Amino acid sequence: MKGTRLTAAFSMLELIFVIIILGIVTLKTELAASQIANRLASAIPGTVYRIKNTTPATLETIESDLTGTGDDYVGLQWVGSDAESFNAASTPGWSGFCDINTSTQTSLETPGSALGLTTTIKNNLSSST
Repeated sequence: MKGTRLTAAFSMLELIFVIIILGIVTLKTELAASQIANRLASAIPGTVYRIKNTTPATLETIESDLTGTGDDYVGLQWVGSDAESFNAASTPGWSGFCDINTSTQTSLETPGSALGLTTTIKNNLSSST
């Protein structure tokens, strides 16, 4: 056939592959966002910070003004609580918290801890029986 011209185009198979890849990327993004949200839900109050893209990097509390673009920040930082331990039938002897305002060089204040139980747990775990 004279006069026909071939043009480059996507085949149906290529389009299907692109749709599948976009679906996988979307699913992974949703899973990552869900994991971050779940971990932030168990964050210790007052420990959630966003890391601002400055030199040097600065931390802003989450209660700060949330204006700005995504490019202004490079990450989130928080301290998570061990919710499983606090909800257990037999709670561990340590809370995971340290009150630095009341602690000294010779004593450590850990609100919610029962360190006598911690000694028992350590002895049980290190038993050589």
